[in-house]
Amino acid sequence: MSASADRLKSLLSEDRNLVLGSQILLGFLYRITFEPGYAGLGEATRRVHAGAILLLVAGIACLIATSPFHRIAQGGDATAAMEHFTRRMMLVALVAFDLALGAALFVALGREAPVPLAAAAAVAASLIAAAFWFGPMLRRRRLMPFGDDVPLSTKDKINELLTEVRIELPGVQALLGFQFAAYFTAAYDKLSVFAKTVHTGSLLLLSLSMVLLMAPAPFHQFGQAGEPTTRSERAAERFLLSALPPFGLGVSGDLLVVVDKPFGRLPAILAGGTSFVLIMALWFAVPVVARRRKARRRQTASAGS
Repeated sequence: MSASADRLKSLLSEDRNLVLGSQILLGFLYRITFEPGYAGLGEATRRVHAGAILLLVAGIACLIATSPFHRIAQGGDATAAMEHFTRRMMLVALVAFDLALGAALFVALGREAPVPLAAAAAVAASLIAAAFWFGPMLRRRRLMPFGDDVPLSTKDKINELLTEVRIELPGVQALLGFQFAAYFTAAYDKLSVFAKTVHTGSLLLLSLSMVLLMAPAPFHQFGQAGEPTTRSERAAERFLLSALPPFGLGVSGDLLVVVDKPFGRLPAILAGGTSFVLIMALWFAVPVVARRRKARRRQTASAGS
């Protein structure tokens, strides 16, 4: 495997680690909405709580965006554009996670400590995280060059596809765990019929997304006897991309339910609808535009030669 392919493999593994780290925090923040203590939170704390969820959803959306960009825009190959895009998405996600961590600490500590003390602890935690996460970037004296564009073999593409599936699965699993548990809380019974319907719809959509994300493994092992075939690669890619729309809609539905409870119907619909549009744009519109630009550059280069 080339140096470019090795760097891509490392990037995707680190992308997956960031998703794994964020899913616990997202599950905690979603769960708070259905806990008895949520009713005792002040309006400002509820806004901070909702903001933290929005930040985490945005961060996870950025990390997952690397998969459709790799498949749609780069054809599954190891390219300089893929390295650049993945690092940008990781940087944006880390900024969102940093702010969300501070907000989550403020919400949790605010239950016991005075507001100024909780705010100070939250700011301190965000600054410490920023020092560890962004310090190496500030200390670097020169930028490392991106690797060359390298076409990957079918075997390597399948391995990368399975890694990308593992990037998306934790987010689906975290949300499904929240949704199943919410049915058995006292707070769920107090939701409006509209919110309950959206919650159930989101549960079904995320279940479908999980089924699609888990499908490449049995298809590869049972359908192709574990061989790295082109058919396995194409099927896995289709399963992965097909899982994204129900995933995005399910995430937006969960966001709608969480916002509807404290802030009302209209803000909830705006938050859920806007998040879905932006997530789909990031996951599909951006890669399609990048693919078209890449094709135009190739045509220009061919015409010039």
